Amino acid sequence: MKLSDKLRELRKINKMSQQQLARKLNVTNQAVFKWELGKSYPDILNLVKLSDIYNISLDDLIKEDVDLQKNLSNKNKINYFYIFLCGIVLECLSSIISYYLKENVFTNWIVRITALIGFICIIVLPLKMLPKKIKYLLGIERYSDKPH
Repeated sequence: MKLSDKLRELRKINKMSQQQLARKLNVTNQAVFKWELGKSYPDILNLVKLSDIYNISLDDLIKEDVDLQKNLSNKNKINYFYIFLCGIVLECLSSIISYYLKENVFTNWIVRITALIGFICIIVLPLKMLPKKIKYLLGIERYSDKPH
């Protein structure tokens, strides 16, 4: 059963209107309406709140909806991509700053801090993926490119 159908069914079983549920979750009526139509998904915090309200485990709430699971997985991939992209931009920015500005203590610190933050951002994704790849190489688990 899709999450949208499950949410609608659980709300009706608990004799709640969309407006009452929206108030409990501190969201708009339209948000609940869209969730129940399958036009959008609740974020992870609202999924946890929904599981509490309906007294159902989060796993039981979402495990049959493959589309939702893909959606949540893709959001993680996008977040890591933006972290990586920010790192590259910061590295470029530190190079530009060091090239065009005259050397002084303040400029040196800006360049160093910017370069350090950029470097950290660039290595976050590969380090995040490393444990899964090692487990795969050792034959402990199947490899997937999804961050864990």
